[in-house]
Amino acid sequence: MIKTYMALTLVALLFSACGSSSSDTKNNDGKGAIDLRDYYPSAKVDHKIFLTEINGTDQPSEYQQIKVDGDTITTTIDNKVVEKILFSDTNITITDFENNTTDRLYRHVDLGDTLFHKVIDDKQSDVLATITTALDVNCKLKSKEKEFETYDGDLLKIECVSKGTIIYDINSSSTLYSVLKDLNGSYEYYDTSYTYVKKDLGVVAEINNDCIVSDKFPLIDDRKKDSECVEKSSMYKRYHN
Repeated sequence: MIKTYMALTLVALLFSACGSSSSDTKNNDGKGAIDLRDYYPSAKVDHKIFLTEINGTDQPSEYQQIKVDGDTITTTIDNKVVEKILFSDTNITITDFENNTTDRLYRHVDLGDTLFHKVIDDKQSDVLATITTALDVNCKLKSKEKEFETYDGDLLKIECVSKGTIIYDINSSSTLYSVLKDLNGSYEYYDTSYTYVKKDLGVVAEINNDCIVSDKFPLIDDRKKDSECVEKSSMYKRYHN
């Protein structure tokens, strides 16, 4: 139960912290030969169904309604707008209404370019602990692919790496202090994930295979060998047409 609580706390922290971070681009002059607009849904795509598998267990499917109106793409789930994307001649502006964030990336890129860079520097507290997070999130255009599993044609592979430190400071006045105090300390965090996007269709797969290196809470370090993992975790989200 305690480990589950700490897991949920960490996940909530990593997502909510994005709102207090800064974003920029690096290793990218915005003048590449690849137009990312071509790898978003085109006017002929009106919906997507995503199937998600976590540690081999199927999760409820996600139905997205996608409206393409000129230079604007709006995504709706359960009649609620969750994302809006606006294209200009040089930039792509993405507004995420669920996490209350707005980010901008260059529209024209080359292989190896950074698409998105965000620095997360955040501290959050509750009755059990204070968690300080310092992460550098960098997503780059890894490669062009002719096929991936059941998909073929023109695809891009995007690699995202989140690395940094997470510091746990357990509240000494908590009734659970004697149980949780061993969590106190600074931990290295390194997470790698991949996204595949197909021309005219957008995202077709998201893959995140994790090496968990602590039996106290789900600390991730994907640089480790399989033999160094306390357990392995996997998330695979795929488009189903």
